[in-house]
Amino acid sequence: MAFVATAFAAVITEQPAGTLKTYTREGCCVISHYDYGFYVAYQEGKVSIVFGEDGKVYMKNPLMAMAYDTWVEGTLSDDGTTISIPMGQVLYHSDNYNADVILSWGSTSEGFINYDTYELEVNYTPDESVEAAIFTIDGDKIRLENSAGTAMEALTGEDLAEFAATGLSAIWADTRGWVETIEWFTTLTELPAAQPAVPANPEVIEWRDMGNESGYNRLQFLINPYDVDGNPLDLEQGKLTYSVFTDYDEIFTFTSDRYGYDFNYQDVTEVPYGQYSYNFSPESIFFYRTNAEGYDRFFEWRIGLQVYYTVNGVRNASDIVYLEVFPEPEPIDPPVPGEQTEAPSISADTQQGVHAYFVTVTPSEDCELYYRYCKDNGEWSDWTLYDDVIPFEEDGYYQVEAYALANGKSESLHVSCSFTVTPRTGLDELNGDKTVANVRYFNVAGQEMAQPNGMTIVVTTYTDGTTSAAKVMK
Repeated sequence: MAFVATAFAAVITEQPAGTLKTYTREGCCVISHYDYGFYVAYQEGKVSIVFGEDGKVYMKNPLMAMAYDTWVEGTLSDDGTTISIPMGQVLYHSDNYNADVILSWGSTSEGFINYDTYELEVNYTPDESVEAAIFTIDGDKIRLENSAGTAMEALTGEDLAEFAATGLSAIWADTRGWVETIEWFTTLTELPAAQPAVPANPEVIEWRDMGNESGYNRLQFLINPYDVDGNPLDLEQGKLTYSVFTDYDEIFTFTSDRYGYDFNYQDVTEVPYGQYSYNFSPESIFFYRTNAEGYDRFFEWRIGLQVYYTVNGVRNASDIVYLEVFPEPEPIDPPVPGEQTEAPSISADTQQGVHAYFVTVTPSEDCELYYRYCKDNGEWSDWTLYDDVIPFEEDGYYQVEAYALANGKSESLHVSCSFTVTPRTGLDELNGDKTVANVRYFNVAGQEMAQPNGMTIVVTTYTDGTTSAAKVMK
């Protein structure tokens, strides 16, 4: 059955989730070189493999000569001894030709060099009956099965006439034309799990503030990809990132509304090393925050960076290195132990003819008041600064808490109240000395309803024959 690329139309560029292992690569391959033509050589370098959930396996750069930092997907056998990687997966998309390079299996024979064109002229035939490349796992080794070819140190020129191979290759998806590389005798050897080094501290060089929030306020810095001992970090095996901090080690979030072009409209706190995009260069960041008068200050006195180096999910961090832009503010005296703000009072009342409860919090001394509430035993709201009477109009059971905080003192004991807003809230107060005979509900079109729903007209009939009507929102 012929393999096709349609099942794997998308190029996988992001590392999939799972356990990452790193292997050295050995074997033979054909390499195309612009100046020297084509030659046969040993494979070298590293291969990353992610073992995911549900038996999924992902291999990065399955062909050494097609190292586009993309991944192909495979399946691990139930007994864990073989990996099957289907042919036809997209390794690379050419925008110039609007065409895909896909993984294939094939054979070559009768190779020779045309010295006029420096092109390897060889009969290459893709074998589309091979649906998947099979790798066997033996301890720390992973080997490509069913490949064959000439084993040699390196051959050039006329010696290529002796060259023949069967193995893993790549072709253009539309023409089935060879992309002039093939690999055989591939053997991968697992490297021991690496522990990440501690990255060297960054340098924070300059903060340039333009005095507005137009996005041209720039932080300039330098990140050296070395560890604390001066050794280069392995950026193929590990991931180098950084974060921005202000003042009292507060991490800065690059929000999607300002940095959407940079991070695909996601909120981000960690930036990849070498990020180059709309608001970033490898050595600077543009911010939409300022410390100029009349604006909400970006930071009080300092801004800094911390660098992270992560290998196989284990991360080490540098120190947070700050640039002090302004003098450090005077420390605020903490509250005197044992001196507590006096508790406020809280009350919940209704008003005649108004469908609501009104909560009032009254201070016992000069202080700020804070409150929160929950409805129908649900989640509590955030604490909010109390400013004025709080109305609760929607039907339900409410609990309200409050506390006071005076300058230089600790917060007071919490006070609370609870109440239930019903469809009759505010009506009973109008007719407190009358006995209700029945209550009927109508919508705004005058149609009677069994229960209140939305804007409702409540008509109450009393035993003395009188009625009252009120609009409520359910």
